[in-house]
Amino acid sequence: MTVLIDFRGRSVHLRPKGRKYPLLIEAIIEAGGTAKTSSITALAAILAERGYKVLALDLDAQCNASMVFGWHHLDPGQKTIYDVILGEARLHDAIVPARIQVGSEEVENPDDPDGEPITVPIWEAIENLDIIPSSPLLKNADVDLTVKQSRFNWFQNEMDEYEGDHDVILIDMRASYGRLPASTLVAFEDEDIVLPAIMAGTKGNIALGKLQAELDEIREEFRRGRAFPARPNIGYLLLCGVPTGGNKRGNDERLAVDEVVEGEYGHLLLPQVRYSDQAQAIYRDECPMPILAPSSHQSKDYNEVATALGFVKREKSEGDPDRETAAVAVA
Repeated sequence: MTVLIDFRGRSVHLRPKGRKYPLLIEAIIEAGGTAKTSSITALAAILAERGYKVLALDLDAQCNASMVFGWHHLDPGQKTIYDVILGEARLHDAIVPARIQVGSEEVENPDDPDGEPITVPIWEAIENLDIIPSSPLLKNADVDLTVKQSRFNWFQNEMDEYEGDHDVILIDMRASYGRLPASTLVAFEDEDIVLPAIMAGTKGNIALGKLQAELDEIREEFRRGRAFPARPNIGYLLLCGVPTGGNKRGNDERLAVDEVVEGEYGHLLLPQVRYSDQAQAIYRDECPMPILAPSSHQSKDYNEVATALGFVKREKSEGDPDRETAAVAVA
């Protein structure tokens, strides 16, 4: 069983406690614009490039992660994570390959064969990277999970019956707490990673304190039951938008960064991610930053984050060149 060794020397298994389902990493914090989607999509792309089989779950009704991975527009009849939550599809039914647009072509208009051709994108799948897209209807999830109480177990049930080959599941959670995030976090063991992303210049320590209180409440509510592991805890801290300039705004934000570093959660801090004016381009171009701009500050920083988490590049096995093995300890 593959074991990752993080920057603190902490061991993290890709199958914690020998269970069937992969390591879980969830970006969550009750605040918008904190680079959760940028971080999850960047890390997913980097881990996939390093040889890990990745599944991304978009659990935000804004569907931003879906957009970055090429699924702004869904195919007719395509299932989403909302269908899985409602029990109208299984997890494996909703998985599609993450993709990027590599060109366009003109084709016959199916609605007007005799008319002008239409331009359609040409897509290329991102190797090792799958996604379950979101839906705007996900905004109703808290009500659904309250009214249909049996559906609260949707994520744990899917994980208990998981038979896929992904190494890690990355979750882009919405920017508020409630029944939906709780329904995923109850599946977390101690080794699974709750990864809050906060922006420089914000009151990070306050937001982190609220998140820890939410996780403590989940642990307390479900700790006596046997249906869920329910051991979520803040595993690491990702600080994004760190200023690189020396103007007044940059200096003020640097002071805010120092407050986080010196605060209660400073020991969990991963390599910091610098500010980039290219950040919004991932939505315009529907492409994660490490693929869109691999030489950018952000891409380099996210690569350091991936390494700090223990996801070193996998190497080809000598006996089988088509089989990849992790260049980390094996238990």
